[in-house]
Amino acid sequence: MNVFMKIFPFLLISHTLSSAVVDSYPEKTHSETLSIAAVESRISKSPLSILDMTPCKRERRVPKISEILKNSPQDEKTIYLTFDDGPMTKGTENILNVLSKEGVKATMFCIGRNVVLHPSLFKKELLMPNVMVANHTYSHANGHYRKFYSNLWGVMSDVEHAQIIVGGRKYLRLAGRNVWRTPDIRRDDMALGRKRVEIERPKYDTLQKEGFFVYGWDIEWHFGNGGRRKGSAQELASRVESLYMHGRTVKKGKIILLAHDFMFRDRSSADELRRFIEIMKDKGWHFDTIEHYSIQMPDVLRVAKYYTKGRRHIANLQKERIRIGIGDILEAKGESVTPEAERSVGVVDKKAESEKGLPAMPHKAQRKELSDKLVEAILAYDSQKVDMLIRDGAPINVTDQKGRTPLNSAVKANSIFILKKLIAFGADLNLKDREGYTPLLLARKYKRVAIEKYLIEVMAVEKKKTRIAMRPKH
Repeated sequence: MNVFMKIFPFLLISHTLSSAVVDSYPEKTHSETLSIAAVESRISKSPLSILDMTPCKRERRVPKISEILKNSPQDEKTIYLTFDDGPMTKGTENILNVLSKEGVKATMFCIGRNVVLHPSLFKKELLMPNVMVANHTYSHANGHYRKFYSNLWGVMSDVEHAQIIVGGRKYLRLAGRNVWRTPDIRRDDMALGRKRVEIERPKYDTLQKEGFFVYGWDIEWHFGNGGRRKGSAQELASRVESLYMHGRTVKKGKIILLAHDFMFRDRSSADELRRFIEIMKDKGWHFDTIEHYSIQMPDVLRVAKYYTKGRRHIANLQKERIRIGIGDILEAKGESVTPEAERSVGVVDKKAESEKGLPAMPHKAQRKELSDKLVEAILAYDSQKVDMLIRDGAPINVTDQKGRTPLNSAVKANSIFILKKLIAFGADLNLKDREGYTPLLLARKYKRVAIEKYLIEVMAVEKKKTRIAMRPKH
């Protein structure tokens, strides 16, 4: 008590001076200075308040994240619906019906093989103004992703094959890989592990070098056994909002959602998709196609380097697209392979060949020699040499001196990429080797499950074409 009475006069004098300084502040004073002065003036009124100093309330309040999102422009919240693995019956039809009724945009990443199997559905996708079609490889790696991405030529050949069938600009989503390659984004699928990524990275870089824009996804609508969707529309909407709120997307304000066509085969799943779209509309989200994700746009595939170097192949593909009714649509959009591009690849008539002095077809002895070399290249899994030999005139539908056929050799080598190449060049699926095996029987003998499945699908398509051709014309 005695000590306090001794220092009390000094405290009283100091606080009195500080009060006088505060009173002498001009009217326009910084807010932080006034806050300090207010604290000091409050202390000066009661000397005992030094024992109970509580901080004053801050005038500036940090807004909550929910308030920022509420006040942000709606064009910053864009969702890109993407559907993989189509076209297929029921699932694709239900998706297109929902998109048509809701009037929202979406992107359909189509498998080239499925386009050939379901041309009417693909044509319906092309004709819808709010739907964009894009490339999702030709074979979807046949489910063997590690083997598929270990072969550069196989990956490029497969992707270019699908691009010629699907048409349009070179927008691509790889099968089973969340990989990004655009002018402003470069991301690998790190879920594979560092060693696997190092093996597959050159393939991704080559795709980018050839002008493809490769897109992954920010969030996936998962599916379980039998392709049934997991989670409700409300749960998915909450996940999307959480990603947006915490900024865990590749691009700020933009979310790419991955779903699959087969998830919406039944009516309840289609209703759930419609419910999700309605929820996102209510939350102020804008729907768009993948072509507006980046400012830049890729070119159309005019000349393929890895797949379509056969003289007849592009012309046959053009005829096939016209037959199923999509060639005229793509040409109207300027997204098909033009006659000029065909000529640049090598689709020229015999007269032009003679004028340019191109090599003529090899003689019989030379063809036999080329046939032997072709089989040996197939068994050595040398796809580049196979392509070169076919361009040089190596026969596909004959046996070599040992009685082997090119298709059966591809089956033995377990090379589905070379097998597809040979079929595209017109290989006969019913040609037997010396032992009497067709490619399908040989695939069953050696238990080549993926090749067997592919051959059955191709043969089914051929039978369908034959039935259509045999129908009487009215």
